[in-house]
Amino acid sequence: RTEPQIFQRRRALVLLALFTVATLATSRALILHGHSAALTPFVFVGIIASLAFGQTVALLTLFGLCITTAIAGIRWEAVPVEGGIPALSLALMAGGVAAALPAQGLRDRWDLLRYSAAGGFVQGLLVAGLAWLGEGLAGPVEGNFSTLVMVSLYAGVPTLFDALLAFVNGPLCGLLLLGSLPLIESLFGILTNIRLSELSDMNRPALRRIQLEAPGTFAHTLQVRFLAEPAAEAIGANARLVSAGVLYHDLGKVLKPEYFVENQQDAQERHRRLRPSVSALLITAHVKD
Repeated sequence: RTEPQIFQRRRALVLLALFTVATLATSRALILHGHSAALTPFVFVGIIASLAFGQTVALLTLFGLCITTAIAGIRWEAVPVEGGIPALSLALMAGGVAAALPAQGLRDRWDLLRYSAAGGFVQGLLVAGLAWLGEGLAGPVEGNFSTLVMVSLYAGVPTLFDALLAFVNGPLCGLLLLGSLPLIESLFGILTNIRLSELSDMNRPALRRIQLEAPGTFAHTLQVRFLAEPAAEAIGANARLVSAGVLYHDLGKVLKPEYFVENQQDAQERHRRLRPSVSALLITAHVKD
């Protein structure tokens, strides 16, 4: 309801759903094989959702994942529940939120590790608190319905080892994101600030071509960039996106640089020898080119 435009990005939504289901399956597999559900990569999914769609979708995704993971953690064939569910799911969701909220303003690759480590710290702290507060609460299933509810809430209380795994889980997700970020950017069709910084590298082939073949246009581009960045910041726009866009906005001029006055002093004479319609076509064609 708050961001209806996200439904236009169907491929990205499907991919986010697949990542979420894969995380859910990971949690279930960990529990069924006797491992700790504290290794469920909530931080990974939260940061991806934040980068691709923003904070609102990230929060909704983590909340949904928390509920489904809590359900997946129940061994239906034998109560009590395993892995401190649902308390453990809530702790992991909190860690995911701590990592996802600042991720939308990602500046460099180190931020990925910092935010992931922050998420791991929150997870580890909360799971450690659950381990400390929940000692002695678990017990056999017997008695009435209220007893069953209490068991569902407190059975399988996490241990300090689970807390350690939850803490390590955050940085591990950060390392996984660090290695897979180019693939994620391509799959989801997103431009992170990291990618924008890479595109703004003056040694990239397209920018090198402007410098070598249309030096006047390149000087003009830098002047526009110096004007556009503070203008973008003044109105609250994405200054990095504007800056990168400015660097490429006149790339089409490299095909016919001699017809632009900033590159050749005799450009005006060239245009005088042409029909006005042809002259105008040559100038405006650089946008399409």
